[in-house]
Amino acid sequence: MIKTVTDLRRVLKNRPSKNVKHGCGGGLHLKHHVNGSAYYFGRMTINIEGQSKRQEVHVGTECKEFSLPQAREQWSRIQSWSKTNNREPKDYLSEHSSKKVVIPHTFGTVVEGFVSSKKEGKDAIKTWHNYDRIFKQTIFPLLPPDTPLDCLKETHGGRARVNQVLEEISKGNRHELARRSRQLIKQAIEFATKKGWFNNNENSARPLSIEKTRRKTKHHPCLDWNAIPQFLEDVTLNSCGTSTHTLLASKFLLLTALRTGALARLEWDMIDDKKDLIIISGKTSGIKRTEDNEHIPHKIPITPLMWQIIEKCKKLSRGERYLFLSNGLGKKVHADPEAPNRYFKNLGYKNKQTAHGWRRVFLTYGIDLLKEREVIIRRQMGHLPTGSVLKAYDGSELLEERYNFLVNWGNHLVKNGLEV
Repeated sequence: MIKTVTDLRRVLKNRPSKNVKHGCGGGLHLKHHVNGSAYYFGRMTINIEGQSKRQEVHVGTECKEFSLPQAREQWSRIQSWSKTNNREPKDYLSEHSSKKVVIPHTFGTVVEGFVSSKKEGKDAIKTWHNYDRIFKQTIFPLLPPDTPLDCLKETHGGRARVNQVLEEISKGNRHELARRSRQLIKQAIEFATKKGWFNNNENSARPLSIEKTRRKTKHHPCLDWNAIPQFLEDVTLNSCGTSTHTLLASKFLLLTALRTGALARLEWDMIDDKKDLIIISGKTSGIKRTEDNEHIPHKIPITPLMWQIIEKCKKLSRGERYLFLSNGLGKKVHADPEAPNRYFKNLGYKNKQTAHGWRRVFLTYGIDLLKEREVIIRRQMGHLPTGSVLKAYDGSELLEERYNFLVNWGNHLVKNGLEV
């Protein structure tokens, strides 16, 4: 049974070994051919001149003529016409064959089409779920899916309507959610424009240009140095029931200040044991490169303390791809980037210390306590040179200086209570 666009994508992902029919609800069906093509057809029973007839009617071809929501609207139209006029549903198609059936688009049909267009790519499933959740839980309650698409044109008050929605979403300090909602609405409308569903009218109304919501700077909480020894002691002595992989990943984070996205995706192939380096592709999630500099990898000099953690991971490994695994031994999926944050929270440091906040500790106290140059620490944090001062260091990766700093940093953490 195909109930949603997600169900449809799952069905169409692979070619069937034989022609298959799937119900779509309300008498609408999808026939999926062995050649990969698919079309919608409807089945309904009609009573004409005292005789009951069951008819099958072609509705349209998937993707080329109709999306799933459009096919449902078309089938509903055919059924209604047949019952009202007491005529066979196939007569509807013959009478309208010379006319282009114009199906009014709504915000909901546009969103379904937009989300279904994101079915390609390695992170497709995650993208579908995230988009679906934000639209259904956040946007649709304020901007209903049955909103006519024309209502989003600037000449019809679209800008004011959407900005009102975004202002409502941003209440309660939810500025990041409002920003993402603005981005998704804008992308959905751009999708509709490319499809020709959202054309400029006679007044040359442009596609909606949504004003950006103001975003307040949010600093991740971090501890003052006088509270760090107790924090390090807690990390050393209390596992709080978390997995060994999460404990090791959290300690590796404390030594390197690596972003959690990149930390979770560390692979064995990234380790160059001859050069004592971890080399992470600039395209890896969490490295934060732009298109212009994503070809530049992030390198981490491996200190003796880091090697201790790597060796412990090696003893746990059974040929998996990643150093830190999800839910412990035997899983082929990398660790959850949020695992260190949950661990710190369970230790009692909710709203006091986060994984990203540790980067601030790394920078601030690396400068104040270890008297290291800021440029060295920032390069180790993955920041590329910017500005006239930092650009003077463009010619060098400063690996020796970064190694010395990481050794001193690790020793300072051990001196203050950390055990790896």
